[in-house]
Amino acid sequence: MSSDTPEIVATHTDGYDDRGRTADLDDAFDLLADRRRRYVLYYLREEGAADVEELAEQLSRWEGTTTPEHRRRILTELHHKHLPKLTENGVVRVEGSVEVAHMSSQIEAYLDLAAEQERPL
Repeated sequence: MSSDTPEIVATHTDGYDDRGRTADLDDAFDLLADRRRRYVLYYLREEGAADVEELAEQLSRWEGTTTPEHRRRILTELHHKHLPKLTENGVVRVEGSVEVAHMSSQIEAYLDLAAEQERPL
């Protein structure tokens, strides 16, 4: 196979791909690949629930830039990118406020590892 051609790895009906990885593991890595999504999950694990504006404010503080424009950009990303992805995957629910709906053990474990390395204080 040429190095320019992506390798295709099939997922079987048992949930495992050709290399023995589960689709859940791929989903966990995909969800946690973005720092802001991890920050949302850190905050929700601590606080239980938050409104979107509160999340934007906290992420802005953790990122060290609390200007109104920076908060608006974060708020826009939360509404249009991060919360929909977390909601579609069943990790959070948004019903007035945002709260954790279900976090798989894989997501929990990898979020714990990430928190050890990067979690803002």
